[in-house]
Amino acid sequence: MDKVVAIDLDGTLLNDKGEITEYTKEVLLRLKEKGIKIILASGRPYQSMLNFAQELNLDMPLISNNGALVKRPDGKILAQEFISDKLALEVLAYANQEGLHLSFYFPESICVEKITKKVDVHIKEEGVVPKAVGDLRETLEQNLINILFNIKQVEMDKVVTDLKEEFASSLSIAQTADNYIDIMACGVSKGSALEKLLPKYQLDTAKLISFGNNYNDLSMLELADCGVAMANAPKAIKDKADKVAKDNDQDGVAIMLEKIFL
Repeated sequence: MDKVVAIDLDGTLLNDKGEITEYTKEVLLRLKEKGIKIILASGRPYQSMLNFAQELNLDMPLISNNGALVKRPDGKILAQEFISDKLALEVLAYANQEGLHLSFYFPESICVEKITKKVDVHIKEEGVVPKAVGDLRETLEQNLINILFNIKQVEMDKVVTDLKEEFASSLSIAQTADNYIDIMACGVSKGSALEKLLPKYQLDTAKLISFGNNYNDLSMLELADCGVAMANAPKAIKDKADKVAKDNDQDGVAIMLEKIFL
């Protein structure tokens, strides 16, 4: 059975400039030549991941939106999980009550109430220009993939606690950076998406190595035979990993993969 590597993007495969270095590309190409499967798994939307998959000439499906959407590079959807309108409205009501910024992610677009500095995450980091719709409630005739909270770091503990107290049994909640929280349908994670995807390609978790740097990566680190955290990951993530790689600005993924396979 083929070996498989699942890799997060931001803070893991990408350096702090949002790029894949030439050295890392070379290592991944050598792995592909040896028949090792490579799967990108990110909190980014599919359209923000596709360029990286094409840059690496990958043919395996992309796990986007923290596992809520699994889609091949040719555009074929393999799996998708949606948030119900009822729950979306409840999350939106909480955000409005607390004065917090939300983005709604749909399979083909991102919607916000208005354009502010908060949308830089979409334009500068994801390369996607969101639609300003005024009232997010009016977007729910579409299928909602996930919700992003973009908040101040000092608000993080309270907001995570509030959301888990209210929605832990009905939604998946993951802190994805110092100021981002992602909300997906119940049971959705990168790990659950991988667990469902691998058998379709005659792959197994016993041959899986996963790389990640944040709380939304934990499910796939724990699923893998070898879970590798980046040196730039929070201590709680590194403590649960099997190995720790150098940080994302030091080609940590490539160096670890060379040690393991080449």
